[in-house]
Amino acid sequence: MSRVACVLFAALVGFANFPSALRAQVSSSFTPETAFPISLASPGSALSASVNPSSLGTLPSWSLSYSYVEPANGTSYRDRYQGGWFATPLGKALTIGSGIEFVRAHDGSRADQNGFVLASSVNFGPCLSLGTAWHMRSPRDGASNLNAADLSLSVRPSPRFALSVIARDLTPGTPRLGDRELRESVALAAAVRPVGDDRMVLEVAGKADTEGDLGLRFIAQTVVRKLGRLAVAGERSERNGQALWTLSAGLDVRFGAVSLAPGVHGGEQGDEVGWSMLADVHGQPRIGLPEPGYVAKVALRGLGPRRLLSVVRTLELALHDPRVDGVVLLPDGASPGLATAQEVRLLVSALEQAGKPVYCYLESASGSEYYLCAGARRVAIDPAGLIRLMGVGGDALFFGELLRNVGLRADFVRIGRYKSAPEQYTNDGSSEATQEVRKSLLDGAYRRLLSDLSADLGRDESWLKALLDRGPFLAQQAVQEKLVAATVDRHDLERDARAVFGAHAVLREPQPTAQEPRFGPTGQIGVVVVDGTIVDGNNVDVPFIDVHMSGGHTVADAIDRLTDDPRIRAIVLRIDSPGGAVMASDQIWRAARRARAKKPVIASMGEVAASGGYYVAAGASEIWASPSTITGSIGIFYGKVDVAQLAKRIGVGIETASRGAHAGSESLFRPFTDEERAGLADMMRVWYRQFLERVAEGRNLTVERVDELARGRVYSGDEAQALGLVDSLGGFQAALARARQLAKLDVTAELVVVPEVPSNLLEYVTGTAQARAAGQAEASRLGSAIPAPLRALLQRLYPWTVLSSTAPMALYEGPLRLE
Repeated sequence: MSRVACVLFAALVGFANFPSALRAQVSSSFTPETAFPISLASPGSALSASVNPSSLGTLPSWSLSYSYVEPANGTSYRDRYQGGWFATPLGKALTIGSGIEFVRAHDGSRADQNGFVLASSVNFGPCLSLGTAWHMRSPRDGASNLNAADLSLSVRPSPRFALSVIARDLTPGTPRLGDRELRESVALAAAVRPVGDDRMVLEVAGKADTEGDLGLRFIAQTVVRKLGRLAVAGERSERNGQALWTLSAGLDVRFGAVSLAPGVHGGEQGDEVGWSMLADVHGQPRIGLPEPGYVAKVALRGLGPRRLLSVVRTLELALHDPRVDGVVLLPDGASPGLATAQEVRLLVSALEQAGKPVYCYLESASGSEYYLCAGARRVAIDPAGLIRLMGVGGDALFFGELLRNVGLRADFVRIGRYKSAPEQYTNDGSSEATQEVRKSLLDGAYRRLLSDLSADLGRDESWLKALLDRGPFLAQQAVQEKLVAATVDRHDLERDARAVFGAHAVLREPQPTAQEPRFGPTGQIGVVVVDGTIVDGNNVDVPFIDVHMSGGHTVADAIDRLTDDPRIRAIVLRIDSPGGAVMASDQIWRAARRARAKKPVIASMGEVAASGGYYVAAGASEIWASPSTITGSIGIFYGKVDVAQLAKRIGVGIETASRGAHAGSESLFRPFTDEERAGLADMMRVWYRQFLERVAEGRNLTVERVDELARGRVYSGDEAQALGLVDSLGGFQAALARARQLAKLDVTAELVVVPEVPSNLLEYVTGTAQARAAGQAEASRLGSAIPAPLRALLQRLYPWTVLSSTAPMALYEGPLRLE
């Protein structure tokens, strides 16, 4: 480090004598950045290993580069040069690179040289990276090998500015490379994007060596529309006692992930012009020549709360990607809920309106699968397929008689006439209030179904109502009723799809979005997923029965991390939860309020965001819901299950010893006393009042008005918007677009989805994302071994083994589905 300090001191002395000391070339003696106008602060390819190792940390994916330089007299390059490099990120913090280089003397006056470089970059957050490179250079005249090191630091405080300091050729003593004395040096490069993005880059770089000589270099790059990038550079240096300008220019022509950059260079005398060629292959496409269009194939299998986010993002990018000519949707057993189907349906409509046709292929389809596809340009079905389109429905399970028969007594206290969750454990059927709400939800969902499908099919609602009453429909019946265009074997799917997209259409998986490398931390949207029952503490996952529960600590911590992260410009709370523990819900609400004080927070509600799920949403700046989202259920209950009778039946004796009038109130071996129930009711009123106040504060309503809408009643998204409980109707894509609008970001802004959950059994056991692929088959096999009805029952009952019997609950049961 003392040697680097000496070089920095020499740089200060040299710059004090500027410009008389402009005698050292900025480029390294063993790399071609002068021959081709490469940015020193941000080369943007594997070539960074030799040019500026710390900038390896900006690479979004692997990169392979090759360079060739044919020299020109009168320039600083009089040697024929070629090299190849490879670099790849290893996680978020480390990037490694290596390369081989060959220098062939142009006039035979010096020995040829071979070189090898090994480099690495460590990122200390998005703004700072430290790079090191080790060079071994071997003259072919038998002279000793030379080892030298580079050390560089890159600072990228914003997407507009990048600064790099590079200490080069650090070696002991005064080494020579052939007939050349190798001077240690420090280069400083600063690059700016004056228009705010990659359309224009301006850079100035200076260099000082141990003798105090300086060099100065300017570079300008600009995007050439639908072609690539044009760059020009000029460098002031000294050669053979004569000061020269070295000029270079090049055009980086890009086609997807491949780029080819021819360049020319020469001196100010203009007696000879040399040329160069730089070729790159990247793991991610970059903007350049228009690529051939293609049709994106998007599978919808396993369309749960988290998978839906990925599908929505894929379809949204397809909507804006000029390469995508259309979309083939493959529901393939997705069987989404009504609100989920509406979200995908909205994107189908947006694609069609944008002139990007959608082709949908059904096999044995649920009503919701057909509903999301109905607006597509063409819908086809497997010849042996079936469409289960019959209407809207939902199941409610009641365990009251079962619990009594086995000797269990459910003992609950609740606030809110419509707070129906405890009924399934105390009653044999729905109460009158619950039936009133369910009728309202079913009527609203059925009206929307009729309205949407009649518009898709071009028929009136009375015809469609009669049609639904005749469902389900075999494949041929679906064709006769004009629900689908044709029956098509899966083997012939692509041939049939070309009837929509053209005879020469190419169908393939969605491709990564082309984008330019960025200088520094770019704006991101944080997505916090609150799905499943809300429980105290940390997340709970049971892969065997596909149960996930959101923990108050886990979710609140995730929100706080995004709040404190300067890269996150807005947060979307994606809620698909019936609620759960009040304390956990309040912890998440408080985290949302803390975040809202610093950046926009948009709540996006999925199939259900009721009770504790709505409690959480009330902390956001805005609330968005699908028309059929089940929401509201503002109310609380508290209770336990008394197992005393069951214990007696199976021969278990119970003796209770306690001190204090209510010491045994939380025991599972006796019911609440009348006094205890009265005390619980008082506490429930306090918790309920807090719930009302949270909602009133978030929705700018009075507590009295919220109470009128509360009392445990649930509403559809349509109804909730009309009542002021929801701001706007729209799915995750609409909420995401609103968050980007408030954060002033474009559609390519990266999403950061938290908290992570294990996707399979092996990942659950090991706790590592690396187990994802290996464990998928095993988890699927174990899950399928449990009969579907039993798995559904276990999914319904398991949360009660985690929810504390001594904690207040804000929970709703009973989503709707298309049948």
